[in-house]
Amino acid sequence: MQQKLSLLAMLRLLAEARGADVSDRAYELYAESLSNYDEPDVLKVVDTLAKRKRAEYEKAWPALGEFIDRLERIRDRRREQQRQERERQAGIELFWKIAQERITEYGVFRFNAVEYHSLDEVNRAPTAYKGTKPR
Repeated sequence: MQQKLSLLAMLRLLAEARGADVSDRAYELYAESLSNYDEPDVLKVVDTLAKRKRAEYEKAWPALGEFIDRLERIRDRRREQQRQERERQAGIELFWKIAQERITEYGVFRFNAVEYHSLDEVNRAPTAYKGTKPR
């Protein structure tokens, strides 16, 4: 309920910013449709639309599909960033696992691509940058 009230308030502010005359039914429809998305994402879209200059002959109130397209792009971008971060963390963990094995095996870490089990492991293993050591 609180999220819906917050969405309604954001939508009303957007209507004021864009000079749109919107019915209560339209507010309800938009709020219901947008409630499936994260509130910070909706706020980001509303803020972008409120600050964007309207093109000549552009309607003051954006279509629901425009909201949803923008929200989907934000969500997809976030998911891609999270996927990349997971891959990066997995690469760091693999690097330090192999480093620990080499230290244990030889007493000193030796980086030699031939020692890896596959070329895929070589490609995924990051170089030792500052701050990559697990805590």
